[in-house]
Parts: sequence; structure tokens; C-alpha cells
Amino acid sequence: MKTPLLLLIVTLLLNLPVQAQQLPFEQQTVLLADGTQALLWISLDDKADLLHYKLRYDSNPEIYKPSDVESFNYAGQQYYTLPLRDGYFTFFKVYHEGKEFAVLEKAPSYKALRVIADESDGRYSLCQNKSNNRFYLCYKEVKGNSQLYDIRTYRYSAGPVTIGTSEFEVHKIVYLAIEGQLKLFYLETDERFNYWDNWMGPRPGKRRTEEMLEEFIEDKEKISAIQKKVKRDKLDIRFPPHLIIALEAVYH
Repeated sequence: MKTPLLLLIVTLLLNLPVQAQQLPFEQQTVLLADGTQALLWISLDDKADLLHYKLRYDSNPEIYKPSDVESFNYAGQQYYTLPLRDGYFTFFKVYHEGKEFAVLEKAPSYKALRVIADESDGRYSLCQNKSNNRFYLCYKEVKGNSQLYDIRTYRYSAGPVTIGTSEFEVHKIVYLAIEGQLKLFYLETDERFNYWDNWMGPRPGKRRTEEMLEEFIEDKEKISAIQKKVKRDKLDIRFPPHLIIALEAVYH
């Protein structure tokens, strides 16, 4: 069963306006959306957001969509179904589930990447690589300024120069559920220097740590306590186990 924290997140989100990778089958108890439990042979296809299941190991597999399932364990990990937006339900892997916060991972499925692109205020778009048919997030590379002619004012004005479009592959999507909200926290990508690292490869410092947390935590004293924990223990909050340790300085 979901804890009160995740039940709260579900309630809040319900009110808000790739390629397949199937793993071996294993026998697990699945909690279905109607509240019943079933002992099934299951295999998770997290890139396609599908749970394959069989009543017996030698029977033909069938499919559960995320909206059909509430929770299950697979490959030693706990999974929950949560609504990401607009009725889009998806599987989340649980890194940590406490009384006051949870750290979750979402596989970079097509729909998950589409949500990120749609909610990026134009920063990203969803692209498909023609050579391998995989989906990436794309962004425009902007460098320097140029004199642009504004036909409305008949004047030249300085503006950014778009020098091309770059793409990056998302390996991991980390979400943080805390203080009544579930939001995207970090994207692990194939780029060492990317927006989510504030264009820096090394471990985030004090200011970057504050920037990453202030969208989730309003209490400055809590953020300060977390910063001290990060500095003292040399933590990198982009890494979920380190994020959990840092947050446990002030949350349960």
C-alpha cells in the first residue's frame, strides 16, 4: 500500500490539468488498481510503460498498463504507479520512501520525455535520431549576440545567435516528492556539461545545491542545514543515494 505521503502526491497530481526493454520474468505479488492482489509472473518494460504478466510461467503473457496497477516489486526494487500529468500514469522506481519525502526514478520513455519537453518553456524539444530511431531531447545552441533588424521599430537591436541544434540522451530521470509536490529534480544525460548541471561537470557547490533545492523547499533554514550536510559529507545531490542522505538532515 502507498504511504500517506505518496497518497497525498497522487491526490494532488490527479487534480492537475523508446524503445522497449523487457527483462526476465519473475514471480511477484502485484497490487492491482482495484485493490486486489495477484501472484503473477511479471516482466517490466519500463521504456514502454508496460508490465507483462503470466498466470503461470509457461502460459502466454498478457499486459498491464500503469493505470491497471498500483504497486509491485521487481528485480529487488519497489515500483508505484503515479500520475505524471493529464491522466498519464507511469511506473516509478522507489529509491527512498520516508514519512516526509520520497526519491523516485522514472525510465526515459517516449511519454516521459514528451512531458519534460512540453513543460520546459521551449527550452527543449523531443527529437528522434534517424540513424537509430531513439528519442532524445534537443535544444538550440545560442552563442554571442548580433545586430538584429526589428521591422516593427525599424531599428537594429542586439540579440542571441542560434548556431545549431544539439541533442542529448537521457539515461535517468529523478523525481523528488516533498512538501506536497512531486517534481522533476534531475536528468542524468550523456552530456557532462548540461543545463541540469548548470553547465558544470564537477560536484555542485553551495550555490548550485541551493538552486536545486529551493524549487522544492521554502524554508531557508532547512536548505542551509542540507547545504552544511552536503559540504561536510562531500555529497553530490545529483546522485539519488547522496540526495537521500542530504535530505535526512532535516526530513524523516
